[in-house]
Amino acid sequence: MSDTTTQAAEVAQNKETADKESGFSLMEVLIALAIIASLAAIVGPRLTGHVDRSKVVSTQSQAKQIKASLGMMQMDIGRYPTQEEGLALLVQPGSLGGVWRGPYLDGNVPTDAWGNAFSYTPPASNDVYASPKVVSFGADGVPGGDGLNADIEG
Repeated sequence: MSDTTTQAAEVAQNKETADKESGFSLMEVLIALAIIASLAAIVGPRLTGHVDRSKVVSTQSQAKQIKASLGMMQMDIGRYPTQEEGLALLVQPGSLGGVWRGPYLDGNVPTDAWGNAFSYTPPASNDVYASPKVVSFGADGVPGGDGLNADIEG
């Protein structure tokens, strides 16, 4: 045989050997999956806690923004919205007409991080220093509770 034929036979044999040895064995794949599952079991619960915390912080921020917008509106019209007018007065003038200089919020009145509407309670008197209450009832949407179900006031 010539050198070219011998070299071609060696290349073909090396390729067959390489094809048989390439890829991962079942044991290697199972070990990799076990490592990934272990990491997910350790890291997963910690990430969930951060998501819950971010919802609380986001809701606090939204409640403070609504309360600040109420303060701006109070300076313009001389009072806070009544219970009947509610937070909707921040985005639509209702019967106020010319004294209303809003909208005081972009878009609609926001909901809390769980999709629930904020509770609004106007101050008991027209005292300039009295302020309204803007409250989220937490994840369960019911007054009271603790943890994620705790009330969040702006």
